[in-house]
Amino acid sequence: MERLRESVEEAELVLVGLGEEMDTSLSALTTTQPYAGILQKIEDEEETKWMIPWLFSHYLMHAEDRRRKRAYAKLAGLLEGKNYFIVTTCMDGNIEEASLDPERITAPCGSYRQLQCSMGCRNNYRNASDVAERFWKNCEAVKWKTDRINRPVCEECREPYLLHYIQEGYQEEGYLPQWEKYTKWLQGTLHKRLCVLELGVGMKYPTVIRWPFEKVAYLNQKADFYRIHHNLYQMSEELAGKGVSIPENSIDFLENKL
Repeated sequence: MERLRESVEEAELVLVGLGEEMDTSLSALTTTQPYAGILQKIEDEEETKWMIPWLFSHYLMHAEDRRRKRAYAKLAGLLEGKNYFIVTTCMDGNIEEASLDPERITAPCGSYRQLQCSMGCRNNYRNASDVAERFWKNCEAVKWKTDRINRPVCEECREPYLLHYIQEGYQEEGYLPQWEKYTKWLQGTLHKRLCVLELGVGMKYPTVIRWPFEKVAYLNQKADFYRIHHNLYQMSEELAGKGVSIPENSIDFLENKL
């Protein structure tokens, strides 16, 4: 722990990766009322499966996830005053509520809290809260009779809205501006004191964080690398001497150790 704090303090730049261990799972719906009861009605029917992401979006906007909130607060405290960039594959949008600079975050997998118009019109890539709330209220008004529930549609072109996360029809243009900022920032890390902190990154999207971060740390002779994960904490041989593996759940680590 002391070594990590010293690495961050002494680093000129800090690169952070947040993976699926930090993310809220869709399975949260199966244990939370009233979502669990509604899910049972719709998840087995092809015609109604489109509702599940909207349920999840509504859940995320109303759930009080205190553990993740505390974990992100600890991360924000660690990074305060540092030149950092965060790459996250988490799609729950919890990072949006943390006191972290949104201009220093890229989320290439999208978020259940953001909208995209299926036709790509001007209403693309905005917060989904109002539309998800209207969807919920409309469903309640018809007592969740699925034959009377309509898809949320774009106010401008009247085509269906989709939530902007990795799925069929996901429009990558939504994250590209922040990704370009990240790649430009990354170019300035070579030959600088760099601390790489990987939290909860497994093998779900290894080409986004895990493998690129290993390469960045390998090429930078002044890099320190910390990998924290409950079971995928192992470090490659190439990072021997500069890599530290911590076999612990990343949320527990941030909440209780940092």
